[in-house]
Amino acid sequence: MTHVPGLLSSRRPASRAPRSRWTASVVLGALLCGPALAATVVAPTTGGPFQGVIVDWPQGQTGTLQLSSGDTGVLAEGTVDATGRFTIALPGLQALEPNLAYLNELFAAKSNYGSANFSCRGSGTATPTTAQFREYFLTAYSGSQQLAELKLNSGSKLPYPVGVTYGQLTYATVPITLDGTVTCTGTVYVFKGSLPAGWSLVPSVLNTIDAAGVSTYTQTLDDLPAAVRWHLYDELVGVGITIDPPVAGTPGFALPSVVAGGPAAQAGVRAGDVLVQIDGKDVTGLTVNQLIALIRGEADTAVTLGVRRGTSTEVVQIKVTRRLLKVP
Repeated sequence: MTHVPGLLSSRRPASRAPRSRWTASVVLGALLCGPALAATVVAPTTGGPFQGVIVDWPQGQTGTLQLSSGDTGVLAEGTVDATGRFTIALPGLQALEPNLAYLNELFAAKSNYGSANFSCRGSGTATPTTAQFREYFLTAYSGSQQLAELKLNSGSKLPYPVGVTYGQLTYATVPITLDGTVTCTGTVYVFKGSLPAGWSLVPSVLNTIDAAGVSTYTQTLDDLPAAVRWHLYDELVGVGITIDPPVAGTPGFALPSVVAGGPAAQAGVRAGDVLVQIDGKDVTGLTVNQLIALIRGEADTAVTLGVRRGTSTEVVQIKVTRRLLKVP
């Protein structure tokens, strides 16, 4: 899955694989890349070269890859060649142990799958309780420029449709068995099956998205399907903004950043604006997922964002034309 500190991070995209410290952001925009390549997903092993092909790697460029997980810092570095093929040696227990999470806390009332800003509650059984494990992610760079965190999935169109499968790079100290559920804000994770010791690519399937936008993912711990590929970017039709969850007692949704050169930026939306209306309708009471559903639409169609700026109570109406975007 894709989650950061605690075991998890606080901003996540709707209907997109969430992230934990196990290892996200509500992002609606950015970046274009080169043609796709054929790819085969190979299981990881400690010490040996872990390899794969990034199907949307910018062709002709070389780069580097870093392994990390939230607050761990960089644990290993690898290379990416001009065709998008990466190679990285995954570290062993000695390097990973200081930051591993205890399995007995996964299904606790206050699950360690959460963080200070992203609370989760668990229910179920996990054995052996003394085991430790954690999810990790790979981040690609071209020179000093960070491109994106790699995603291993069976589809790159956002919002992810029901049935999409993604793989999460995971390490366990011993073989473990999971049978339970972790419920977080906006997302439910169902764990069922056994995981071997060492490194694994653990598959998760998006099973349902309910009317309130709550997504349910199941980690079956089975083999990954042949359709999964390594991607830098997801694709969506949007306007190029990030959205923070609403704060109780505060109207609207803060926009912490706006994608440079994206449709919203070009139309005049600024980072720090507060979104209070969409097409003239008040957004009070909406969830982030519901808000995003209203902003998205067909490419080359328009949506009007009503924003407040600074301390002003005036609502500035900004018409933005949606377009296809690449999301890191």
